[in-house]
Formats: sequence, C-alpha cells, structure tokens
Amino acid sequence: MKIFRSMDNQQLGPILMELAQMGSGGLDIHNPERRYTVKSLAGDFSALKIVCFMYVAAQRLIPGQDIGMDLSKEYAMAKGMVSDG
Repeated sequence: MKIFRSMDNQQLGPILMELAQMGSGGLDIHNPERRYTVKSLAGDFSALKIVCFMYVAAQRLIPGQDIGMDLSKEYAMAKGMVSDG
C-alpha cells in the first residue's frame, strides 16, 4: 500500500496492467524463492507479493474487482495498519 501511496491513478494504471499480464501468465505463489521483476517498480518480488500489489492497485482503481484471489480481509487489515503520516 505504501509503495502506491504517492502515485496517482495515471501512474498506477500501467502498473496494474503489467501486473495483470504477469498474473495471466501464471504466478507460483507457493514458491517464495522464485523472483519476478516489474518494469515499473524497483526490485524483485515473490509471486505472492506481485498478487498483493495487483490486489491493492485493483482496489484503488476499480474497487471490488475480482483478481482471482480474495485478499479482502488482509487488505482491510492492512488499511487499518497503514497511517497517512
């Protein structure tokens, strides 16, 4: 959530599209050793983190969108933990 906080929707849209394309190719969320890179984000990430990024971006841009994995409880909990300060 923090990684996307300073981004506006125009910046977030292309990232969501890239993440969705990665997801459509299949992500092995059960293998934390496998790493993925996202052109728009610095670093490398596990598949589970990619899915989490996708969920957060989708909820911000198109709330309620089904990305194929329900992280609504985790998302609500994380929103409560992230402060605006």
